[in-house]
Amino acid sequence: MTFGQKLKKLRKDKHFSQSDIANFLKVDQTTVSVWELDKCEPNYKTLKTISIAFNVSIDELLSDY
Repeated sequence: MTFGQKLKKLRKDKHFSQSDIANFLKVDQTTVSVWELDKCEPNYKTLKTISIAFNVSIDELLSDY
C-alpha cells in the first residue's frame, strides 16, 4: 500500500474530508489530493504531524506494506 493509499484510508476511517485534513495541516486541499494520488509526499514536519494525528508511526506511513 502506498503512502497516498494509506493517508486516504486513515482519513476516510476517521470520516474526514480532504479539506478537513488540509485545514488541520495548514495546507491547500489540492496538496492533500496530490499526496493521496502519490504524486509527491509531504515534508518531514508534516509527516510527523500526520503520524501524531492518526496515531501511526512515520515508518507505517512510508513503508510499502
